[in-house]
Parts: sequence; C-alpha cells; structure tokens
Amino acid sequence: MAASSGRDPIGRALDLLTWLAEHGTDGPLGVREIARAMGSSPTTVHRLLQAFEERSLVRRDAAGGYYGGLELVRLGRLAARFSVQTAVRPILEKVAAELDETSMLGLLDPQRGELMVVDYVQTSQPLRYMVEVDTWRPLWAGAAGLGLLAFLEPEQRAAVLREHPPRAITASTPATAEAVEEFCAGVRARGYAVSRGQRTEGAVALAAPVRDADDQVVGTVCLTLPDNRFQVADESLLAAVLTAAAAEASAVLRAAGYRLATSALDLASRSRR
Repeated sequence: MAASSGRDPIGRALDLLTWLAEHGTDGPLGVREIARAMGSSPTTVHRLLQAFEERSLVRRDAAGGYYGGLELVRLGRLAARFSVQTAVRPILEKVAAELDETSMLGLLDPQRGELMVVDYVQTSQPLRYMVEVDTWRPLWAGAAGLGLLAFLEPEQRAAVLREHPPRAITASTPATAEAVEEFCAGVRARGYAVSRGQRTEGAVALAAPVRDADDQVVGTVCLTLPDNRFQVADESLLAAVLTAAAAEASAVLRAAGYRLATSALDLASRSRR
C-alpha cells in the first residue's frame, strides 16, 4: 500500500480503508493495533474509524475492536459487478480446461507501475503452484509482468524501471535495466513472454498482452506450470492457446468500451516531476 503524506487527511483515510479491507478478516482489531501496523497515531486512527463507523464502513464489537462493515461489503460487490476479471473469467476457464495448467489474469496499475494477479483458474493436476492474488508484483520479473512491460512505450518502460529498479529475486531474474530491455525485445519478437524460475524456482510461465478499447496494454493472460511438466517442444502449442486467449480477452474489453482510468503515459510524466 502506498504511503500517504502526513498532511494529507484524504490519503490517510483511504490508506486506512485499504488496510482494513486487506486485514479485516483477521478479526476485530483495536485502535492501537491498527495504528502500530500503519505507523500512524492512535488519535488519528480513532478519528477516522469514527467517521467510517458513521457511514457503516466499519463496525465495532463490544470490546471496542473494529472490523469491516456492511457498506464496505456492498461497495466491494458493486465494484465486482463490472470487473474485468468477471468478463475474462470464462476465457481463463477455457485455457485451463484445454491445457490443464493454471491460467491467470494480471492487470496493470499505471500509477504504481506494477501488476496484480486478480483471478486464476487452477489446474486439476496435484502438483501445482499457489497463486498469489491481490498482491502487487514488479513488471520486470516473471512472464506475467514482462509480457506487459515489453509492449509499453520505451519511455514508459524506462519510467517503470526508474521507479522500481530490477533486482535478483532468483538467479534467473533479469536484474538490471539492460537485461530487462534485452528480455523485452525477445518478448516483442515472439508476441508473448516465457520465463523460467524468475520469481519462483522450478516454475515456468508464459504470458500474452491484453489490450483495452484504446489499444493500450492493460494486463496479461498468463499460464504457469512446474518446470518438470514443461517441454520446449510444447512451447508453440501453449503460446498459440495463450495468445488466442489474450486476443479474445482484448476483444471482450473493446466491446465493453473498457479503458484504463489513467493513461500509462502518466508513469513517464509522473517520474519526471
């Protein structure tokens, strides 16, 4: 979660609401516990929680602990009705059924310059990887991010790499800006990304870009599988299914008129400010 300025009351309120949405299932939480976790003062947190409680965004139990309220649940459900993941879910299901490997949808946040896996369909095979959803990922490690990063404009890629410098997560991670750019050139030449062990040792991933109604890259459809089930000879088949799925997802978003709320060009302009 991005930190807000100490003098930005709206930012502090949004940060607290985000924190509660992420941790609300941990059970009722006390004011001091929340304040410590967020690095804020108990007085500030208490004042914000009171405002949230008046609007049913949080509830308080008999012991004074806070947890998510029904209005927060309602807003989440309203947002989900129009979500990209709902529209693309049938495509992920089709990919997973055809290949019997785990399919995923990753979406870009252009202001953060990071990607989040928002949905996945798991393989039926017993050996599988646990997919981390609703967690921010760098674009420079793993096919899900690199399959998107490669198709941004050069100044956008440069801005992402300045704000989020590459580092070695594993021995296979492209850990410099030059290595990332070289990898991205190969992705553009193929039309999809394939990575081996860049984020998780022993994992293989392939990803193809998804575009919105303005033809801007907004995410990737990704496939992940254990290294011992991946044969280089199968890459073309896996890639063909995946790129067709990404094209279908792009068509769904175009038909719905879906556009990124903020242009990815903002990454470059923001980094120069």
